[in-house]
Amino acid sequence: KRSGEPESWYKDYDDAWKDAVKNNKLIFIDFTGQKCTNCRYNEGSVFTLPQVKIELNKFVKVALYTDAVPSPKLTMAEANAQGERNFRWQTVLADQDITLPYYIIFQPARDQAFEKDVPKGTVVGRAKGTIKAGEEFDVARFVSVLQASQTKATAQLRLGGGK
Repeated sequence: KRSGEPESWYKDYDDAWKDAVKNNKLIFIDFTGQKCTNCRYNEGSVFTLPQVKIELNKFVKVALYTDAVPSPKLTMAEANAQGERNFRWQTVLADQDITLPYYIIFQPARDQAFEKDVPKGTVVGRAKGTIKAGEEFDVARFVSVLQASQTKATAQLRLGGGK
């Protein structure tokens, strides 16, 4: 279980895409791993902060596990296959950066979820969730990335680029 409000996080991109298109929202993609220490830290100590929660609630949120997807509905083989697929998506959407956690703010295409088996749409924001030894995660910068992504996506829609 993820910290905060686990019921508000999808583990499957297709479900997140349907919700985002239906409600005209951006998708916050959290590329994560089951044994990722920084991932768990951010979920429990950053995502739960009031100023972060306010911003994250503006998005459809999906946790894409890049090792194996933790779901009782999946067999071990299915969980591993979905993890491999999510890892491939991260390499494409994050420009070959496989850091965990890695956050993408994504404006999904409205006409179809995938193109060539990769989520179809536009990356409007990104942030690494890593923490250097002895440092705190830069919450203010993270919040500004979330806010700027909303602004950028709104501007693209006005200019006709958010098809």
